[in-house]
Amino acid sequence: GSYVKPEEREILLQLCRDNGVAIIADEVFYEYSLESFAGNARFAGESSTLVFALDGFSKMLAAPHAKVGWIEVSGPKDDVYEAQKRLDVIADDFLPIGNTVSERIPELLQYASSQSAIVRNRVINNLHTLRETLVSTPKCCVSALRAEGGWNILLRVPSCIDDDVLALRLMKDYNLVSQPGYYFDMPVNGYLALSLLPEPQQFISGLHALLRTVDALLEE
Repeated sequence: GSYVKPEEREILLQLCRDNGVAIIADEVFYEYSLESFAGNARFAGESSTLVFALDGFSKMLAAPHAKVGWIEVSGPKDDVYEAQKRLDVIADDFLPIGNTVSERIPELLQYASSQSAIVRNRVINNLHTLRETLVSTPKCCVSALRAEGGWNILLRVPSCIDDDVLALRLMKDYNLVSQPGYYFDMPVNGYLALSLLPEPQQFISGLHALLRTVDALLEE
């Protein structure tokens, strides 16, 4: 994931104000700051232009079964009023909330902050382990891109290794699931996305399996 830098934010806000354009901000990973920069801030609550900020429990709690999402509307009072009327009209087009989850919304909100902190600590620790392993591995030809936020990391591998071949080999030999770089619009070959969510020992084991697989493919 990535954040909008302060200078980019001001340019974007000014463009929207000048042209009467609303911002739709997907902020489901906002709480998972990894290698971010000073000054990053939510668009939710922005008052200078109309903003629709998206969030939800499935990412906030790392609970894919908790399908509860919401849109926070902010901006000039009149714009917000008109936008909310239109959102009310289209609300029936979206899937209804399951009774089990809806009954627990107050409880889930109460524990959201602590659960997000647990997940954030794990992904940060796994990211540190990843970088330390890559630095300490002799003749390592795998590197990690900067990860501003979220819970995935993009790795750079030798471009002579096909992304699909590497991902399929990891799945076949080690039952490890990864994602080719083109899933994230990387323009060239040689990228792989890994999740930072696994338990620490599982993550280390999977990382070593990845490095062995890259070496093996280079020798073929």
